[in-house]
Amino acid sequence: MNTLTAEKISRLHSTINDPNGDYFTGTVDEQKAIVREFVVDNSNSDSAYLYIAANTAFKIGDLKDAAFLFYAAQLRKHFDYRRFNLGVANGNNIQTYLGFLNETTGASINPAIMRSPTDFSGAIDMIEKWQVIPSDTALYPKEEYYTANPVSKDQYQIIADETKKDFMEGFGNKYKNILNDPKKFEAIIFMQDYNFGKIPQNPENDARYQEYTILINQV
Repeated sequence: MNTLTAEKISRLHSTINDPNGDYFTGTVDEQKAIVREFVVDNSNSDSAYLYIAANTAFKIGDLKDAAFLFYAAQLRKHFDYRRFNLGVANGNNIQTYLGFLNETTGASINPAIMRSPTDFSGAIDMIEKWQVIPSDTALYPKEEYYTANPVSKDQYQIIADETKKDFMEGFGNKYKNILNDPKKFEAIIFMQDYNFGKIPQNPENDARYQEYTILINQV
């Protein structure tokens, strides 16, 4: 398989501000090929393209890879925010678009992956081996990312390690354990169905929801 270069990524076509999250366009076979390339080596991608690849994977039914790419996008986004000293979203900057992609893509992937412990564990195992720091040749338009005061490159590994550690301890390994515990997995499914209106909100279910909330928060 050819390396997914920055130049190749720049030539990919995607939707623009799709309400359900942007994704790469093309035939299903073309989308599968793009997703596979991103999974094998995404070192030349910024977080925006990782989000788009994640949503593409979800749309073609590849849940584990969708979750892996989604979490990779979040990690690289947090890394870039720190190394470039990016400010807040202002409605017309890359931070705004990344927020849009995170919300829309996560709305699809998060509920689905939480119902599949095997896929979730597989995605987290992939993240554990994944390199947060992108290649020096990665696609980062200077006008969108670079600020007047980015951190020095010798700080990159420290930032990357801290970013991954926070993710693994606060979410990855935590929910890997939750979803592989039958009682806690039952709690997650119930709470999800309750929040999405699939379970009636009555006193009995309200009490059960509170009980499950306490159970999950004790982890």
